[in-house]
Amino acid sequence: MSQSMNSVPADAALRLLKEGNQRFVQGLRSVESMVRSRDLIELAEKGQKPFAIVLACADSRVPTEILFDRGPGDIFVCRVAGNVATPAIMGSMEFAAEQFGSALLVVMGHTRCGAIKAALSMKQQPDGLSPNLKMVVDEIEPAARLGREFGEFTLENVDRTAWLNVQHTMDTIRKKSPVLASLIADRKLTMVGALCNIENGSVRFE
Repeated sequence: MSQSMNSVPADAALRLLKEGNQRFVQGLRSVESMVRSRDLIELAEKGQKPFAIVLACADSRVPTEILFDRGPGDIFVCRVAGNVATPAIMGSMEFAAEQFGSALLVVMGHTRCGAIKAALSMKQQPDGLSPNLKMVVDEIEPAARLGREFGEFTLENVDRTAWLNVQHTMDTIRKKSPVLASLIADRKLTMVGALCNIENGSVRFE
């Protein structure tokens, strides 16, 4: 039976992610992750029990399972532009936490994020976004408001704001998801923030 089908405490889950990311950065892959496709039949028959939940940006440069060198069944991944906590996203994470008992929730942003850039520049181009994209940008606005205080619109400031947005998303989860907030308060779920550097794939955790 694969690792993902067993109960994994939050600290061990975080260690698995960190070790997997280190392998990815070094250009390595574990034998386990390479042969995990063989587990698909078992996962289909017996169900999943991912050891971690990861809320990440939909950016194609942030392939979550690959970044952490994990295979099918290991991580319950929710991806949306700007890694924002919409009702649908929070409902999905609640489902994973309650249904599968995943003990770790990671909110991961990334450098040079396009959604962050759009939010930072929205005051200058308020009519340049579609209604749907504007909804995403509006979710980022509290972080962008703080980000604008950094001054000049630079990549460094985009990255700083990306981290502020991770923190904002974590606050939103605590405030708007009673289910997740209760699990966190009861220490059944640990939530941490992370930022991926898209230039080398390294992930820095809070």
